[in-house]
Order: sequence, then structure tokens, then C-alpha cells
Amino acid sequence: MKQLPSFTLIALSLAALSGCSWIGGDKGYFRDRGSDYLQADQGSPMQLPQGVQTKRLDPLMPIPTHVSNIEQTEFAVPRAGVTTEKKLVDDYSLHQSGQSQWIVAQQIPAQVWSNVMGYFMAQGFRIQSESPQVGQFVTEWQTLANTSAPLAARFGEAAAQMQAQVLVRIEPGVQRNTSEIFLEPQLRQLEGNASVETTHGSFEKTLLDALRTYLVQNQDQQQSVSLLAANRQFDTPDKVNLSEVNGLPVLVLDTSFDRAWSSVGRALEQANIAIEDLNRSASQYEINLAVAPKTQKRGWFKRTFTKDPAKVKPELYQIQLQPMGRQVEVRVMDGAEPATEVKAKSILQRLKASLS
Repeated sequence: MKQLPSFTLIALSLAALSGCSWIGGDKGYFRDRGSDYLQADQGSPMQLPQGVQTKRLDPLMPIPTHVSNIEQTEFAVPRAGVTTEKKLVDDYSLHQSGQSQWIVAQQIPAQVWSNVMGYFMAQGFRIQSESPQVGQFVTEWQTLANTSAPLAARFGEAAAQMQAQVLVRIEPGVQRNTSEIFLEPQLRQLEGNASVETTHGSFEKTLLDALRTYLVQNQDQQQSVSLLAANRQFDTPDKVNLSEVNGLPVLVLDTSFDRAWSSVGRALEQANIAIEDLNRSASQYEINLAVAPKTQKRGWFKRTFTKDPAKVKPELYQIQLQPMGRQVEVRVMDGAEPATEVKAKSILQRLKASLS
């Protein structure tokens, strides 16, 4: 008798489950009616009362008459065509500040390197030396008349009276993934020519105009990249030394401040050190060693069994850059005071490994 309530509960549950078919399912009240039109019968056309003007209604989506057997025809979705991005003329723009003139390219230095060198070789310049690791090359001294005819024609009579040598520098731009192209020409007169009107400024402007025109006209064919340039970051310092100054570890970079700032930021990313804030005017990066970089996604396991990064106590330090002549010193600060020797050395060693 004690088992009667259990059997009664089971029986009621089975009855309830079996009775759910009248609600859903193929014959239920709330069944899916999306396919009812397949079983619909075609009726006779609607008859209008006499005296009412009729107007033929054309179907909005007529089926083509040449379609014979649509059920047996297999339709394949056509592959989308390859789309190419058309580059704008502004990909190469001339800039001037005071007496300085340069070209800004919307490409990284490794891509610009071979294209700029190709221009000078195509114009008849002979390369005397090249240093891809620092982004510069130098042409030989040669008479302008021995360059290409279009380029020589830009200088008129001066082309036969002068020799020129050009130092070309390609540096990382201020904006990410851009380059700046600088030309430093040197001019000298041939013996017996007393007066030549061409100046360094006009010669540099003429070369920059011709170089920009060449790059814009040939930008669709510019795909080759110098192997040495591609395998090395142009903002990488030539020398990176970890030394001590006043008993504290200091990372010494043998480069300019602009390249040091760029290379340190890239090294922090490669070392998986989270950057909380940066202030270029103060020459300082603020890092947080307690969390992973924001670019790293936390998987399900980490989200479930680890603390939320927002709830983790931050471990903030400052990476301070200080120009010292032709070098830049990098220090680790803990607020207004230098970080401990152990902590500073640990962080700087990670940076050095990424910069080397």
C-alpha cells in the first residue's frame, strides 16, 4: 500500500508526457505550419461582380519559363571574385618643415626599401654601399648627365656640369606602419665650370618629386621586400646593453629616442607585458605585471578557475626612457622611486631578450 503513491505519480507523469502531443508535434495545435503551402490545392480564379474594372496583376517574382526541372538541378553558389584594394595617391605624400623635406609612405620600411633602391637604379644611379639594418644606402659620385634621360632633362644644362652623390635614409614614421624617406644629396662642380645655378635645395626637391611620381605610378607592382630588411625591425637598436648606473640596472640602447620609444613598446608586447598607459611627452610606459596583455584572450578554463583580471591587485611599474647623447637609457620605476634591483633587472632582461 505504501508503494501506491509512487505508482500513481509515475502513471500521472507518463500520461502528462504522452498528452503533450496535442500541444505540439505534427498534429498539435501549436504545430509548425511553415510547410502547409506544399499541400495546398489550387482554386479557381476569383470572380468579380459585373461592372467592376479588373487589372491584371503580374507576379512579383516570376519563375523563368526555361526552367524545366528545378528539383533535379543542383545549384552551386558561385565563388566570390577576388577583390583588390586600390591604393590612393596619398599613399606617398610630400612633407616639409623648415628646410627639411621628405616623403611619407603608408608602408613599413622593409617594403619601401627595395622599391626606393629600385628607383635609383632604374634612373642610372650606381649604389656605392647599402646598410639595410639601419635603413640607408649611398650612391656613387656621378655626372647627372649619365642618369636617365627624363631625370637629366629636369636639370637642364646643369646636368652636364655637376656630379652628385645621394644618401637615402628610410626610417619608421610617426604613425604605425608608415615610413619616412629622406634624401641627403651632395653636389660638386666639374673642373672648368665656374657657375652652376642648381642648389642643394632645388636638387633635393627635384629628386623627391621624381621619386614620389615613380612610387605612385608603380605601387601596384611593388611587392618585393628585401630579405635582410624583412628579417629585421628597422626600429631595433644597433646595440642593447644591460649595465648598472649608481648601483641600479639600466638598459642602454644605442639609438635615437624615436626609435627607442618604438622599439621598447614593441618589446613590451613581445614579452607579454601588459601596457596600462603610455605618455610619450613624459617618455614613460606604465606596465602591469599582475595581468596578461589585453590582446590575449582568456579561455574557458582560465575564466572559470582563475580570478577576474579586474579583481586582481595591480602590480604597476613605470618604464622610463631618458636620452643621453646618442644613446637612450631605460630604467624601471616604482612610482617616484626606482624599483628594487631584483625587480628592475628581471623586467629589463625580458626587454633585452625581445630587443636582441
